Amino acid sequence: MPTVPDVLDLVAARRTPWLRSGDRWLTGPELLGAPVRPASDPRVELVVERTGAADALATALRLAAAGHVPVLWPGRVAPPEWLRSWLGDGRVAYRAVRGVAGTAGLVGVCSSGTTGTGKVVFLDQRRAVACARAVADRLGPAGDDQLVVSTRGIGYSAGFVPDALGSLCTGAALCHPPVAPEFLPRLLAAEPRAVSLHCTGAVAERLLATALRPPRRVVLSGDLVGAGTVAAIRDRWPDTAVWHGYGLAEAGPRIAIGAVGRHRTGELPESLPGVELSVEEGELVVSTPYAGRAVLDGRGLRPIDRRRIATGDLADGTVLRGRRSATFAVGGSWVQADLVEAELREHGVRATVDGRGGGWRVTVAGGLARHQAGRADVRRLLRHRFPFLPAPEVVAGDPPPLTAAGKVSHVDGGRP
Repeated sequence: MPTVPDVLDLVAARRTPWLRSGDRWLTGPELLGAPVRPASDPRVELVVERTGAADALATALRLAAAGHVPVLWPGRVAPPEWLRSWLGDGRVAYRAVRGVAGTAGLVGVCSSGTTGTGKVVFLDQRRAVACARAVADRLGPAGDDQLVVSTRGIGYSAGFVPDALGSLCTGAALCHPPVAPEFLPRLLAAEPRAVSLHCTGAVAERLLATALRPPRRVVLSGDLVGAGTVAAIRDRWPDTAVWHGYGLAEAGPRIAIGAVGRHRTGELPESLPGVELSVEEGELVVSTPYAGRAVLDGRGLRPIDRRRIATGDLADGTVLRGRRSATFAVGGSWVQADLVEAELREHGVRATVDGRGGGWRVTVAGGLARHQAGRADVRRLLRHRFPFLPAPEVVAGDPPPLTAAGKVSHVDGGRP
């Protein structure tokens, strides 16, 4: 196997335009700027994506080049208290990471996590590049006019691995910084180059209702690809190739990717090279050479065993059957009902959480949410504790009927 470069080497080798920053297309050396000196006092440093994805990525890579461990966090939500506390002394945090995962070429990337509370996965740069190359090889070659556009932030859902780095691995493709879904139609209408669009199925469905010039390729991930979504894309954009990626941040993050139509709805696409899947007690478990080194969340820092990563998805062979916990998908994010309900109980709110019409609803028992101020309080609490979840509908009244196991007996719009 040829030597795999780290992210810094890969970016530095890109001598032709690659990443857009404002009105300019930057080469790799232009993005990185002047060489940096090794740090005498390495730390874990938080990089919040506020001034643009290109600036955030450049800052993170320069920190990594100096020997620090950058943690990329999206600017649209504030870092949670557990992360701010853990990063209180960057030198102490660095020693903790070094003790658990080593520090050679680590970059921490944010993921929403199954619970919506957020987590940080510390990726090995060489493994990240190997994963991106495997994804790029599976998708096929891109020409000089290929433009990769993603709705996933540089530091969100480990998105820079298959998207930005994947465009580098092709040797020719350009990469546009992540774009909010509402701005995609305007961008793609004005962009003459062929486009490879990376987004969730929910975002793709929203775009179908616009006068969007069809992209050359759509790579769907972040949730299961429903048959209705695929049929709608093929009806509206008949010449667009549709791909489905599956994975999780701890796995690097891609596990599998394939062209939709070659596998059934709900069935896993073809695994990437070196990835092995198994089912243990009904749960899908993965062994992957692209795995991250460690994960950090509200429960603390712990190493990742690349030989056994539990996905939390129930599976029957290669067909996914839903989440292990009482969890359902909403717009590419996961709502873990029992965790949200427990959090509300901690604040004196008795409520039941269920999926409704593609969104989610919190039904509060008693009088707290009968007035607008009460509903706003509940929404504010949930936004603080679960910053990556979309805002719920908050209503007052009797909770929906429960099963003998204490779960909602009928979930409209939930995951099967």
